[in-house]
Amino acid sequence: MVLPASMLLALFTNCGAGVPTDTLMSITGVESSGNPFVIANVTDNTSYYLASEEEAVRKANDLSKLGKNYSAGLMQVNSKNFKDFGLTPDIAFNYCKNITAGAEILKACYARTSTMPDQSTRLKAALSCYYSGNFTRGLVAKGTEKISYVANVVNHADNNDSVPSIGILKNDPGVSQGEASSPAIPQDKFFITDTQASEPVQEHQDNDDVVNNFITDNKANEEGITQKGAVNTAATGSWDIFKDYSAKE
Repeated sequence: MVLPASMLLALFTNCGAGVPTDTLMSITGVESSGNPFVIANVTDNTSYYLASEEEAVRKANDLSKLGKNYSAGLMQVNSKNFKDFGLTPDIAFNYCKNITAGAEILKACYARTSTMPDQSTRLKAALSCYYSGNFTRGLVAKGTEKISYVANVVNHADNNDSVPSIGILKNDPGVSQGEASSPAIPQDKFFITDTQASEPVQEHQDNDDVVNNFITDNKANEEGITQKGAVNTAATGSWDIFKDYSAKE
């Protein structure tokens, strides 16, 4: 099951406060391809595609009882982060709650980058942190495609002309110090077309991207892989990141 983009955008707007919708869309594209009932079993290097929330909850509870480390749902929130971000196996697959938890994890990661020089550096570090718990591992190329997690997320971003967040002007010298005058706008370019318009947080465990190895661009479904109870094994080498959770940025 893959949620339509229009539904995802509405969910991101309502449930992912503080994170731009295009950022959440890109992360979700890498983590789950928009499938809300995917579980990546980190411990056993397997993934499950469940047909319903009920089946996903049942599987997550089984994995929890066995002490497995796994990631769940649209944003593949890791089970080790459930307690700190208000999730349990029973609600981890709720669309909104999963997105809220993922957004909060990303915001907590971004808050840790406050001493970095610019927004681009901070965002790349925060995305790495979302993925691995530190600021560097997500920037390392890996797997057969030799691409980093952060690059993969960026590649999932749509090219558009959306108006950016006002936040990018907060540190603009011209705005913060006041500008003597605004640049002139040619009159023939200015017209109305519609007269009717009116502190550091605890390091997070890995939010692995193993799911993306199997369902990016919905290839799994297109190749006829059964969603209900399907189990897949990750490509050799894609799990080397889990060997060292203790590494610090």
